[in-house]
Amino acid sequence: MSDWFSFWSKNPKLFGIVMQKNAVYFADKLLKRKVILADDRVLDIGCGPGFLAEQLEDKVKQYYGVDVSENCIQTCLEKFSGKPHIQFMQIGSADNENSLAYFENNAMQFDVIVILSVVQYFSDLHKVEMLLSHCKKILSPNGKIILSDVIQSDKGLLKDAFSVLVDSIRKNYFFSFLRFMYAARFSKYNELRIKHNLLNIPQEAIDAICSNINLYPELMPTCTLQHSRVSYCITAR
Repeated sequence: MSDWFSFWSKNPKLFGIVMQKNAVYFADKLLKRKVILADDRVLDIGCGPGFLAEQLEDKVKQYYGVDVSENCIQTCLEKFSGKPHIQFMQIGSADNENSLAYFENNAMQFDVIVILSVVQYFSDLHKVEMLLSHCKKILSPNGKIILSDVIQSDKGLLKDAFSVLVDSIRKNYFFSFLRFMYAARFSKYNELRIKHNLLNIPQEAIDAICSNINLYPELMPTCTLQHSRVSYCITAR
């Protein structure tokens, strides 16, 4: 994941508009379905510049965001200064076995662990299993892992773009979306996507991973703007 790690750690602003709109959509779905509750302690793996934190800051008991990007974490610290229940920390790449060691070493537990738009940048399924295994260690007894925006097949990429396009028309950010699509086409991101491909994870692979580490995955209704992608609510058996 070194190339992707380098890309995201430099905090490109390219995906800002789509990430922000997706976080709003995602939070709205989870809050309405009561997946996230007012007394929950939430860990957001891959928090970026704090878009999900903005949606949850007055909706949860505690929020902790982690990201590979020092610039993103600094932005979050400044944005949420003076709010002790909202905290942030920079970590190594999320597929690193030591990435969540701080929480394990300090016996911290979370009611909800969010992994939104992250695992598609992993190099293989073993890395996904390793991350979920570490998440299990810091999950509260009745907690849940929300693994979301999982790509099952590259065949859905056009459908994803169309679903975001429709949302951009409805929510009045159409021209911002067009600028994003143009920039993305000629960006380092597109070069890396062609070179490495995004990790496709079919449902049977998620089922096998969770079975290996004694977790139980359940498909959730659409939670992200990219409608071909899937989300899981994962709990301990």
